[in-house]
Amino acid sequence: MTENRQDASWKRESRGATADGDSPALEPWIVGLLACPVDRSAVTLDGSDLVCNHCGRRYSVRGGIPNMVADEAKSEQ
Repeated sequence: MTENRQDASWKRESRGATADGDSPALEPWIVGLLACPVDRSAVTLDGSDLVCNHCGRRYSVRGGIPNMVADEAKSEQ
């Protein structure tokens, strides 16, 4: 029984789950593939948001799925 819990824990960690286990984080290689839909600049992960390096728009990430809809982004400006 203990082995099963350890296996489940390992699987959750290998999928990129956060320490609290609530929502999975994005893998760094996935973040590297994403770009701001407005100006096509690179984005970086800041907490639970993706932030455009050029315009500063913030795109939320919920359950490991980025919401990259420009109309729903929060602007830094």
